[in-house]
Amino acid sequence: MHQSNRRSAKRYVIDGLMVEIGGFSHDTIDVSRLAVSIVRRADVDYSRLNARCEFKNAKASELNRPIASLEFGHRRGVAVVLKYALAGREFQSRDWENILSRHDVRADWVALEDVFA
Repeated sequence: MHQSNRRSAKRYVIDGLMVEIGGFSHDTIDVSRLAVSIVRRADVDYSRLNARCEFKNAKASELNRPIASLEFGHRRGVAVVLKYALAGREFQSRDWENILSRHDVRADWVALEDVFA
């Protein structure tokens, strides 16, 4: 996936969502149905992602999902972007995006209006 594809996909910020890669937990920055941005750890080689991976969230069990494939996208500062596909055929569609949107902490934010126009 090219970086612009990730930018065009709707991204969600979810409280407490972690990505576990080979037993190492990573805080997420944001997630789309195509990719996830995580806080990089010095002790993980992201160019070789063949360990067991899964999304975990202690607050919402519907977010706990095994990841079938995970691929390095790019690194910028403390963030690493990983392309992913979920295990299970039912989550290859927009169902996963609906789950993500329900847990987005920004879902009830109201956009600011330009009061000086």
